[in-house]
Amino acid sequence: MTWYRDEEGNYVRTVTCSYCWTRGHNRTKCPDRAGNIEKQRADDPDSYNVKRYDEEQKRKKTRSCSYCGTEGHNVTTCEAIKGHLESEIDLSIVYRAIAYEHIKASGLGIGALIHIPEYYDENYNVVPAAGVITHIAWDRIDHQNKKNYYGTNCFVVKMQVKDRYGYTNLEIPMPYHPDLSYNEQMRYEYDIAVSSDTVEPPDGWFDEPDKDMIRRFRNNLKEEGHYYVERRLEEAKALLEAEEQVAA
Repeated sequence: MTWYRDEEGNYVRTVTCSYCWTRGHNRTKCPDRAGNIEKQRADDPDSYNVKRYDEEQKRKKTRSCSYCGTEGHNVTTCEAIKGHLESEIDLSIVYRAIAYEHIKASGLGIGALIHIPEYYDENYNVVPAAGVITHIAWDRIDHQNKKNYYGTNCFVVKMQVKDRYGYTNLEIPMPYHPDLSYNEQMRYEYDIAVSSDTVEPPDGWFDEPDKDMIRRFRNNLKEEGHYYVERRLEEAKALLEAEEQVAA
C-alpha cells in the first residue's frame, strides 16, 4: 500500500503495480502484463511466464475465505463473520447491563473501601491492607472477560501501603458472578469494607460498542476460528433457551 496526494490535495491510500508501476492495481490484475502474456502465449504457450501467469489466475479464482473456508469470497466480505460479529455485539450489550447491576449491588463504586487480607508490601511481607477505588475502567468490561481465568481487572484501587514493586495503585476484577465469569477464584481476594453507590459509566456505554472494540471483536473472531465461534454461540443459545424454559 502507498499514499499519494490527489488533485484536490487529499492523501489517498492505494496500491502500486510492481510490473508497470502504475497506481490503482497490483501485478496480478495488471492489464499491461496480461496483454504481454497473451502475446507470449501466441508465440510460445509453454513458456515459463505463461504457465506462471495461468497458475496465478487459477489460484485467484479458487481462493477461499480464511475465516469460513468457503470459496468465492474473502474474510472482508464474509457473511459468516458479519453474523458472528453481530452476535458478539449483542452479547456485549447484555453482558454490560448485567455487569452494571452487579457492580452497583456489590457497592464497588468510586470511593468504596476494600480490604485485602493477604497483600505483599514493598518488603515482601504478607500483610492485611486497605485501599479506596479511584477509577473504573469501563472500556475493559465486555463479554469476552469470561475467557479470562481470573477475570479482567477493571477497578483501580489506591492502596494505603506500597506493593512489592513500590506502587500504590492496584487493579482488581469484579466479584464472581455466574453470568460474568466462569471461575470463582480471583487473583486478589478482597472484602468490601465500606460500599459506594457512585457507579456512573460514560455516555453510550450501554449502547453498541465503539469502533475500536468492534475491531477487537472481529480480530478475536478470526483468531478463535469459525468452527469454535459457531460452537460457542450454539452452546450460549442452548443455555439461554434452557433458562427461558425453566423461567416459564
